[in-house]
Amino acid sequence: MSDTLTREDLETQIISRALRDQDYRQRLIADPKTVIAEELTQTEGDTSISDEIDIEVLAETSNKRYLVLPASPTFEDESISDDELSAVAGGAASKDSSCCCMRQTRQKTIDSTASFTNARNLSATSIFASFPKSKR
Repeated sequence: MSDTLTREDLETQIISRALRDQDYRQRLIADPKTVIAEELTQTEGDTSISDEIDIEVLAETSNKRYLVLPASPTFEDESISDDELSAVAGGAASKDSSCCCMRQTRQKTIDSTASFTNARNLSATSIFASFPKSKR
């Protein structure tokens, strides 16, 4: 298909359906990999999820909340050429620039936050809804 579903779109679609359909929700909790593969197949065509990937669904309750942290960046142990080393030697070009891994990590955090916000806006309970507000 020409329009590839983003992770955020897929998560929003799955969460929305799970909020409306209790049978789907229970299947998603019991066997998330199969249910997600079915969703991907319906939207993207013949799609499978690698055996190396584990998926766990955590369902919030009235007294339990989850905060999902994005995966830490991984670095492969590869040699780099002298030209690549020269391009990065000495750090950032100016005080305002940051290394690419930090930009990628920051973007992943922004993407995860947006995904969480979308789920909350679909009438999911806010992670902070039942926490007392601090008095200043």
